[in-house]
This record gives sequence, structure tokens and C-alpha cells, in this order.
Amino acid sequence: MRTGTPGFNGNRLVEARDVRGITGKALAAVVGVTVGSISHYENGRQTPSSEVLTSLSQALGLPERFFLAPDRPHVDNPIFFRSGASLPERAKKAVDSLLDWVREVVGYVEQYLELPPVKIYDAKLGGDPTAIGNEDIEAAATALRTYWGIGDGAISDVVLLAELNGIVVSRMRLNEDREDALSKRAFDTYRDCVLLNADKDCCVRSRFDLAHELGHLVLHRHVSEDAKTLHHKLLEKQANRFAGAFLLPSTSFFGEFYAPTLEVFERLKPKWKTAMAAMIMRCSDCDVISSEQATKLWKRYRSQKWHKREPLDDTLPVEQPRLLRRSFDMLVENGLQTRRDIRNALTISQRDIEEIAALPKGYLNDGMATVKVLPIKVRGEEPQASEPAKIHQLNRGA
Repeated sequence: MRTGTPGFNGNRLVEARDVRGITGKALAAVVGVTVGSISHYENGRQTPSSEVLTSLSQALGLPERFFLAPDRPHVDNPIFFRSGASLPERAKKAVDSLLDWVREVVGYVEQYLELPPVKIYDAKLGGDPTAIGNEDIEAAATALRTYWGIGDGAISDVVLLAELNGIVVSRMRLNEDREDALSKRAFDTYRDCVLLNADKDCCVRSRFDLAHELGHLVLHRHVSEDAKTLHHKLLEKQANRFAGAFLLPSTSFFGEFYAPTLEVFERLKPKWKTAMAAMIMRCSDCDVISSEQATKLWKRYRSQKWHKREPLDDTLPVEQPRLLRRSFDMLVENGLQTRRDIRNALTISQRDIEEIAALPKGYLNDGMATVKVLPIKVRGEEPQASEPAKIHQLNRGA
């Protein structure tokens, strides 16, 4: 093997190409080497010269240390996609690697701070999704609400609720427009992760996406990759049913539903922050409306072209993750790490860190961190306020 850059890790180059969505041929053209050279770098038969490494770093928008880092620990827990099963394999690889990047950021933060403890309800429904019935789904949605102590009312902020219970949520621009959201179950010391597509700028759709992924994490924790592939449509249907039951509990939502008209659903939308289409489906699922009533509602719904954009979709603000952003605020404001420390400690780029953690662009250069009250604490310190008080303070924050 010809010597180029000692310690160069070809698997990291594959990972970078996957996430950036660039082919070996396109990368070779940008860097000025042959396609064969890129292949050799990736399979370990050759390493790039220092000049080529610099070009690779610039072309892929990653620091050179990224390509010198060791392989990441990995486990083949299924990734659940909010979109259809038709996603190409390269897209699935890309999001798997992207989840690894999120875990790198979270792992770094947890060296210094204690994030909210992980509380995810396991419905323990086994690995066969065909054995999961509607009653199981309804019971699991109710159990998660009970486990999280939120009663049966409308949820003001689903992203905040998930973060307060230790789930990592990030809004990022994904390479595939068909990817609305995705999730992956935790392993070892990692946390469950949910990625929401930042290009989907609709509050009610994003909330339903997150609730859908919670459904996978609760209902399908023991489903294998093979079973997921075989029963993809069924799993998606079950997660949709869970999302409806979680966001619109039968014990409270149906008490406010008084007539099967679009006008009623439109009046309920600001409080429940759920799409009118999801409300129609929920009422139909639970036989609150007849099939004939549902057909009339859908016909009028489509005639208004609301399947493209519903009323209030432009006014309800999209819920934003804040846990990682406030964690970095705390690191900087408390002098635990400088912005330079952060940039140098992580192998991914500054841009990627800022996007994963919902930080303002340029934050790691000269941004100002202003939020100091968090439901987390420096490792080894005693909490200064009760947990309920800290959660209340976070809930009030922007």
C-alpha cells in the first residue's frame, strides 16, 4: 500500500459521501483524482496525500480530523422512516450515518452535563407487528401519556415534551424530500433519536411526524429489520394510529367534537394543533363518524384543496428543539468549554454541529448564549431547584 496520510480511515470517507449525497465519480471530479483512487481510499488499499486530504475535506465540508477518526460503534437497530419504503439504499445509509453524528454531539455534551433522564414507555408487544391490534395501540398511547404525567389534554409542545423525557430531537435538512421524519431506538448508553425534516415547515405536520416516530419507539421496540421491511406498510399504519391516539385522546378530544363538519375541525385545530385531516381520520378510526360522513368530509376537504395546505398552517409556529441548543449555551456560559474547544473536540464540521443542535448560524464563532436555566446540571453538582421547577422554567423559555 502506498503511503499517503497515516491513520486515514476509508470508512469515514464513505460515511461523508453518504451524508453529503455525493457519488464517488462526482467527488473524484471535484478533488481532481480518479474514481479508482476514491475507491482505493475507501477500501483501505491506498491513502490520500496531504494535499488530496485537504481537497477531500473542503469538498465534503468536514475537518481533516474527521477522516482520521476511528470507526464509530454501530448496531443494526431498525431505522423507522416516516416516508414510504421506496427510499433508495443510499438514503438509508445517509440517515444512519447522520444519526451517528447526532450521537457524537450528544455524547460530547453528556461528558459535562446531565440531560433529562430517558423515559420511554415500552409497550412490550413483541417482534411480530401482525399481532398488534388497535386496542393495543390505543392502550399504548394512553400509557405513554400516563408515564409522562401529562393527562389527556391537548399537548402544547410535542418536541419539548419528548426532550423533557430524554429523547433527542433534531430538525435537519435531509437529502430526500420524501423523508418527513425518522427515528432509531437507543442502544447501550445512547438515547433514542428522532430527526425531523427541517424543510417540512408546517407545525401540525411536524407534530404528527414526531408523534408517529414516538409510536415506532413505543410499539415497535422489539421489531427486527427483516420484520420491519416485510411489514412496512402495516408498521406505518400502526404508527399513524398511535399518533392520532396520542395527540387526540378519545377521553378528551371527542368531548369537544360536536358535529361532523370541516368548520368544527377548523375551530378545534388551534387548541389541538393537529391537522384537520388527522382529526377526520381519528374520528373515522374510532367510529365517531360513519363511513358516509367520512366520505362527504373527504370530498369537501379535497374540493377546498386543503390536502395541499390547510387553514392555519401558515400561522401556527413550528415547534423547535431546544435541549441541545441550551446545553451548548450552558457549556459556554459556565466556562466549561469554549467555542474553540467545541469545534476541536467534535469530528464533524461547525455547520453540522450548529444544525444538529439548533444553534444560530455562526454561534460557534461569535454567537451569544443567553439562556442559562435548564433541566440539566453540571456533572457532580447538586441541583439548585426541584425537578418540577426546572421543567416549568424550561417550558416557559423560548
